[in-house]
Amino acid sequence: MYKKKVYLLGSGDAEREYIRRLLQEAKCIYHYTTIDGFVMVTSSKAYRAAETANRDQVWIECAPANGGKTSIRKEGADLIDHHHPNDPGYGKSPDQFLEASSIGQLIAYLISNGWEPSWEKVRTGWQSGYVFDGKDWWYTYNRTSYKISKSHKYVAAADHCLLAAYQGRCPGVSIKALMEWRETKRSTYQKISVREIRERIKRAQNEILKASKVKMGNYEVADLRGKDVPELPEAAARLGLPVVASVRLPQSEDLKIVLQAASADLARYFQNIWSVDNGLTKTYGDPNRGMVGAFLFRRK
Repeated sequence: MYKKKVYLLGSGDAEREYIRRLLQEAKCIYHYTTIDGFVMVTSSKAYRAAETANRDQVWIECAPANGGKTSIRKEGADLIDHHHPNDPGYGKSPDQFLEASSIGQLIAYLISNGWEPSWEKVRTGWQSGYVFDGKDWWYTYNRTSYKISKSHKYVAAADHCLLAAYQGRCPGVSIKALMEWRETKRSTYQKISVREIRERIKRAQNEILKASKVKMGNYEVADLRGKDVPELPEAAARLGLPVVASVRLPQSEDLKIVLQAASADLARYFQNIWSVDNGLTKTYGDPNRGMVGAFLFRRK
């Protein structure tokens, strides 16, 4: 059944690369969604793709411009996402990081629809779903349990709730091991040395500590809008300090404003009050994940 589907992917990031590799491992057909049928979507346009939904598709962190996620459900397509209310992974806690993350959802989808990965497996009496046995994570279907690899576990924890992972709130995720794994993988992804990654994180931490603060309700947030600081989200999560930053959207004056390493209460304040007061629109993100954002459109 899983091979009869076409998997549609959103904008590029490290998690999407692992999702792509997983689909390759399962020998699935996948495509990148586009703005116009040719140019791949960016993060700001991942939910305004030119493609339309049908029942033979699985949409992963993207949606059609025509009808959005409502059309995905209406047409009988499947959805894997955790960014917006009603997404399968939205609102889940850090101890549910595998169930919540997009890569964790994809693993569950593939196995429950017939894929048999060549991973370590055992017969168990566990019910279908993710189980932590005190040491390792497993996904169980039809009483067969497949061991989740270190890479998939760390990708899921970092993508769903990086701040919580660095606070030790994701079972089976070692803080020190996660840091080292992240440094190594980010080094490979960016094609720079691990030493440079560590230096960038350190520089970003210094920028956070010396930054001016912006008031968000009862919270003070390091304000790094307008500054290009590599590894800023990583640095904020490691420090456990909230940061607001801006990202210029490609070929425009529009900005994406992001809040990183935030408590759930602060993230909700950003979405419901601060973003409105500051002229932002199209808020996104799950406050429980500690990462939310909105857009500042500067069209003439």
